[in-house]
Amino acid sequence: MTGEKNHDGERTALSAIDRHESIAALIESDGRVEVSDLADRLSVSEETIRRDLRVLESDGRLLRAHGGAVRPPVASHSIPALDESDRPFFERVAVEIPTQGTVYLDGDALSTPVVGLLSADTELTLITPRLDLAIATSLRPGIEVISLGGEVSSTGAQSGEWARSTLADLHLDTVVIFADGCTDTGALLARPADALLRRAALASARRSVLAFRMGESDPRRFTAFASVSDFDTVIASADAEASILAIREDAVIVPEAG
Repeated sequence: MTGEKNHDGERTALSAIDRHESIAALIESDGRVEVSDLADRLSVSEETIRRDLRVLESDGRLLRAHGGAVRPPVASHSIPALDESDRPFFERVAVEIPTQGTVYLDGDALSTPVVGLLSADTELTLITPRLDLAIATSLRPGIEVISLGGEVSSTGAQSGEWARSTLADLHLDTVVIFADGCTDTGALLARPADALLRRAALASARRSVLAFRMGESDPRRFTAFASVSDFDTVIASADAEASILAIREDAVIVPEAG
């Protein structure tokens, strides 16, 4: 894996194809690779490794992350079809996403359909802990996707200290977080690992948007990451009108289609 030696005992560089196969094998076995480590293992420059990662990502064999790459999830690489009854809500959220800048997008599977509604002239850097969203969005021209890396849950969400520290080093123009419920006092709950990242994103964002829908309570969501009142803009579906307006009178309520 580190290259063959010639008759003088000097190490010779692997071909691009051999490097790609070596990197793919490491991704498959370890789940993550680092640019610096690969450069040392394969006896090439870090820039060469970055080019290799771009090629492998285009082939769907990995997903580039900060400082390296991770194994892609077993998931659809396309943006799911949007239920027409939900279209007004997602269209209203899409309006809040700028056509340029750096955007953090999070919120379980709820967040994915909005990407298909972004303007054709969008030139964004999109940051997300969700691998399915990252892969689907990478197919959109004009959008650069940054995957946070770190531990990967069974739902395809990245978390942990690696992901948090990566996020802390980034400058965010807009944070959009989808949530499907809150307490009577307006506290928004998430699984602890998700809450850690959402707090970090909100702390470094110039502007924050909450996309709020009603949903069933999940007992794993017991850590508050923010309050409804913390967001600059709150967009809520019609089924959440009563609960959300009691907390935010300026919330934008989106009626159901038809």
